[in-house]
Amino acid sequence: MKRNILFGLAAALCLTGMASAKAASAPTVWLDGEQMTFEVAPVIENDRTMVPYRAIFEKLGYQVGWDADTRSVTAVKGSTTMKLTIGSKTVTVNGGTVTSDTAPVIRQDRTLVPLRLVSEYSGCDVLWDKDTRTVAMYHKQAKNAMSEKLGCV
Repeated sequence: MKRNILFGLAAALCLTGMASAKAASAPTVWLDGEQMTFEVAPVIENDRTMVPYRAIFEKLGYQVGWDADTRSVTAVKGSTTMKLTIGSKTVTVNGGTVTSDTAPVIRQDRTLVPLRLVSEYSGCDVLWDKDTRTVAMYHKQAKNAMSEKLGCV
């Protein structure tokens, strides 16, 4: 009996350590040289960084909406419209459809969307550093301005 209790405690401690390590390794996201913060931490799912849709789209200058009936999110900026549906890899961009390799999900009452897909259709370049688990996004205009300023052109 004592052995079972000790084994159970040891297993619980191991699992607690694994959860802490996982939480500590959430990816960091930067936009145009500024680190972003989120209410719900980004996660890696299917080798894709998933971020809260409202935070990323609003930071990119979009108006956002949620349709509870269709479980979909919509983002509009100028002539660009994106619609993503929870659990679906089909994304509507400006009336056409594209296929994402990862579907939006709900975690901790927040919709998480694939960052690369959102960024690229928003006119951003995306860089991933696997060693530091960092995503760097740059609006193409900002990237060009920084390159010129640093003499990299």
